[in-house]
Amino acid sequence: MGVSPFISKDLNHHTATGTGATWGIQGRTFDCISHIITVPHHSIFNFGTGDFTIEIWAQSLDDEIEMTGKVTSGTDFWMLGRSGTKAIFYLYNTNLADTITGTTDIGSSLHHIVMARASGTLRMFVDGVDNGSVASVKSMDFTGNQKIGSGYTGFNRGIIGEVRLYNRALSAHEV
Repeated sequence: MGVSPFISKDLNHHTATGTGATWGIQGRTFDCISHIITVPHHSIFNFGTGDFTIEIWAQSLDDEIEMTGKVTSGTDFWMLGRSGTKAIFYLYNTNLADTITGTTDIGSSLHHIVMARASGTLRMFVDGVDNGSVASVKSMDFTGNQKIGSGYTGFNRGIIGEVRLYNRALSAHEV
């Protein structure tokens, strides 16, 4: 299992480091043991209490797992993953959470999952279908590294094709 640095396709050319996650037809394959892609912390990934979008194409073969996230500490993090057969998103600040659990069964197939916060409302989309919303004004300013294939507690087993972060909310039409 090697470590392979690569440059992201954003305007800032962040250097990401991949450990073990190998390219497949639909994206990188993760093993649930140690495969991870890490993007070092940069203030451009801090969205404060403003609008943002997190977009991911992912497949997870496990019922309780994180697909991507950013952690400062045990009480300050965000994480997008799978709980049971549904997508789930946590935005945690000092033991208080904004949480959305999707309504679409994501099973073990590849899905397009989007979290978008606009004007204090956090909304989840799965394959373009609105999966619910919650009021959200918690800060997204975390100093930890961006992790792909992992989050707060574990590693993903499956495929992650793309992860995109925007400093604006994508509209339902853009999703």
